[in-house]
Amino acid sequence: MYVGHGNQPEWCPTCFNDRCRFSWTREVFPRQATPNADDLPGRIHPEAMDVMPGETPTRILLVDDDPYFLRVLSRILTDEKFHVTTASKAAEAEQTLRESSFDVIISDLRLPDGDGVSILESLRRAGSSVPVVILTAYGEVDSYLAAMNAGAVEYLNKPVKSEELLGVVRNCLRSRTTAQKARR
Repeated sequence: MYVGHGNQPEWCPTCFNDRCRFSWTREVFPRQATPNADDLPGRIHPEAMDVMPGETPTRILLVDDDPYFLRVLSRILTDEKFHVTTASKAAEAEQTLRESSFDVIISDLRLPDGDGVSILESLRRAGSSVPVVILTAYGEVDSYLAAMNAGAVEYLNKPVKSEELLGVVRNCLRSRTTAQKARR
């Protein structure tokens, strides 16, 4: 654990791991023991940078307003060498999507300033075919139908098992690769 000002523990601002070997915490959270959801930096964790030369890294946008859940999912995905960018609000996610491209988007259904379906709909209006996975703690039939009709590739209930999430991400990537090859 990193010890900062006043012997308070410091956390990696991206993976929130107190044992993380990357110590940029002093720059981002200099006097704060644990970050707030609004302070999520949305950076790619350096540990995910371990890709073979010439290999294109898989970029995933992860959108959730729960900082703990973001941390856990981010860690699961970065452990599998995916590049993960996080957002805690719909507006932040849409801004990130305007600035960068992603291979898969995983979004919570309910967000403080919108929902995952609205993010999905704006992507489809813009002509994007990036696979979107919707996560929710409120597994209702109406929200399931809305998400699937908007073009979600999967609708998962929280808590989600890491194996299930990774399987869905890999299926999304396989499907996208197959579709890209078919277009050529």
